[in-house]
Amino acid sequence: MKKIIVKPQKSLSLQFHKYRSEHWVVVKGTADVINGEKNFILPEGHSTFIPSGVKHRLTNTGKNDLIIIEVQIGSYLGEDDIIRLKDDFGPVSYTHLRAHETDSYLVCRLLLEKMDRAAAGGFAAVTPG
Repeated sequence: MKKIIVKPQKSLSLQFHKYRSEHWVVVKGTADVINGEKNFILPEGHSTFIPSGVKHRLTNTGKNDLIIIEVQIGSYLGEDDIIRLKDDFGPVSYTHLRAHETDSYLVCRLLLEKMDRAAAGGFAAVTPG
């Protein structure tokens, strides 16, 4: 389960997953959602289910932060089960703080993930200094 905060006028990547489905619940704000061939507005307190293999994207068209809870269901829930079709921000479109993580731990994890992708030829690594 993840708490995801989407800044105003920003989007998550257009993506799908091979092994997991997701259930999004809007806690605060209003989401503009692509779920397969459907595009719709999801207001606060409402939810949508995204089956595995279905492309999906969420956009915050509002003026305040959008907060959603994402529940993942499937045989594999790893972060490498994200197939990005379109991403406005490069290989990492958003970050999330897992329940057990501190802010410092999140930063370290994201840097390690970035270095792993760089080593695999994904993009240039960030070097200190």
